[in-house]
Amino acid sequence: MKEHFLHYLGLNENEAKVYMAVLEIGYGIVDEIAKMGDVSRPTAYKILRELVDRGLIAEVAGKPIKFRALPPQQTIGKIFQKKMDELNELTEKLPALMEEFMPQAEKLYKTNTEVLNGKKEITIIKGMKTYIDAIGNLENRVEKSVKIMGKSCPFTKEEIQQVGIECSEVIPANSVQTLFLLESKLIKNPAFMELVEYSQKIGLPHTYKHIANVPIEMAIYDDFAAIVELEEGKKEPLVLMIQNKQMLSSFIITFDSLWKKAKSISLENLS
Repeated sequence: MKEHFLHYLGLNENEAKVYMAVLEIGYGIVDEIAKMGDVSRPTAYKILRELVDRGLIAEVAGKPIKFRALPPQQTIGKIFQKKMDELNELTEKLPALMEEFMPQAEKLYKTNTEVLNGKKEITIIKGMKTYIDAIGNLENRVEKSVKIMGKSCPFTKEEIQQVGIECSEVIPANSVQTLFLLESKLIKNPAFMELVEYSQKIGLPHTYKHIANVPIEMAIYDDFAAIVELEEGKKEPLVLMIQNKQMLSSFIITFDSLWKKAKSISLENLS
């Protein structure tokens, strides 16, 4: 507990232990202080020199050199008061500094997130936070359809139900259509069956089809963007966001061609 207080005043763990050892001994050589403070002799000697420079202890000349404690009220009390003065000054200045900083931070944030607003044709997106921001931005812009091609169903039953509850509150009658083109093996996945059942139960505008093999993991948003997964099954996503018109056209043609050949999925053929 005593050392914790000293940490707040700027002493690290070893410095606090050496200082407390000097206080306890009162007057001693390096070896004694090192043993009492449970640190090596070289570490103790280096710290003792630093504590002398900071005015916390005094060096007594002689052979061997000794170190003695100074009155805590005179030393620690002075540091404590300085810290309190700094804290009071910060408390007074912080609101104004915050007010000055936030507009600059927001400006930098908007500059760095231009990539999410359709200003680059091909962008690498790495990390869950950036990925979620990108998806959210695209979903806000989509008007007609989202076409999803995938190999897996990562949802748990609880996640599916939560998604269903949230969506049922906000989806209008003529909302965006979502087309799922998935691998055939998914029709035996209980989690996927839950997804189909729940989406049909609450009237989500989802349509499901399956084919033997899905060539790529991707999502196409109307005709303005596509998200293509580069690494499958990673906790931190690595994806491409494509906004190049020619590439998008190729993705859409590929999806539509496979969609025509795929088999429909419904509760009837899942049961």
